[in-house]
Amino acid sequence: MESSNSSELLALVQEALNLAEIAVQHDKFGNSLGAYDYYDKTLLTLDEILSKLPKTSNQYQRFFQLRVSYDERMEFLKESDSKNKGAAAAADSVDSAMPAIK
Repeated sequence: MESSNSSELLALVQEALNLAEIAVQHDKFGNSLGAYDYYDKTLLTLDEILSKLPKTSNQYQRFFQLRVSYDERMEFLKESDSKNKGAAAAADSVDSAMPAIK
């Protein structure tokens, strides 16, 4: 049974790494929506990993720190996106208030 748990944990770790890699690529290329989605999937997988580890283990602490880092990045993307949307809305309202140039 221990081998089954180890292989399941290993598969989850590999899945988390793959999802994180995709998230970072989206983030790198400025696709914040794609990055946010994949960071979210990474967090869900990390939560599953954390649920299978003893909370006092070094592994738990390392995965927890990764989770915190990705969560902070998601919050940054969320805040940046809302600021960008606010700036775009303000620019749209200025554009609509200006008369058309003929």
